[in-house]
Amino acid sequence: AKSETLILNDGWTLELKFDGIRAVLHMNDGQVRINTRNEKDITTSFPEIEEVAQKLFNEHVVLDGEIIGYNSNGVQKLNFVQHRLGVLDPSKIRERQRLYPVLFVVFDVLEAGGRKLYERPLTYRREVLASLIPDELNRIVMAQSFPVDKMNQLWTFITEQNMEGLVAKRKESKYYPGTRSPQWLKIKHHKMRVKT
Repeated sequence: AKSETLILNDGWTLELKFDGIRAVLHMNDGQVRINTRNEKDITTSFPEIEEVAQKLFNEHVVLDGEIIGYNSNGVQKLNFVQHRLGVLDPSKIRERQRLYPVLFVVFDVLEAGGRKLYERPLTYRREVLASLIPDELNRIVMAQSFPVDKMNQLWTFITEQNMEGLVAKRKESKYYPGTRSPQWLKIKHHKMRVKT
């Protein structure tokens, strides 16, 4: 396949592209709900994420991110997430929770503290997100963001970890629910040449 060339400048930031399922977490009046992109409620499949959200957030929040599975070596496993979905029996849910561990990697906050943040720039939303999620490793973590001059190091890491690629985001980008915005670009490492 022919590769495309993408030119990035300091107005962009980079995030790792995770191989999991996109999810939106809602915390409202002490109740947690986790939805897929298609609005399917998957909360019962991931009780550990629900439990951590109950402890972390004491106000209304809406978070966008990716649920990823990982093995004992920290390698991402998409099938771990798939094994967790659609299980209704509580004992089987607990067993799969042990066998197929997952994290919720959060890359955006849409609402917090009674404020809708869709129109605010990404840099501001990430500051709010950092104030909501502690640094220590937990079942809910904040996605790291990297400057574009770290591109070569990131490609090396992605290749070593056999990851999909990167997501480039404009620092001033707003959040457009339900649409694919040109302000966020997926970069797959075998299809794209990038100039910085």
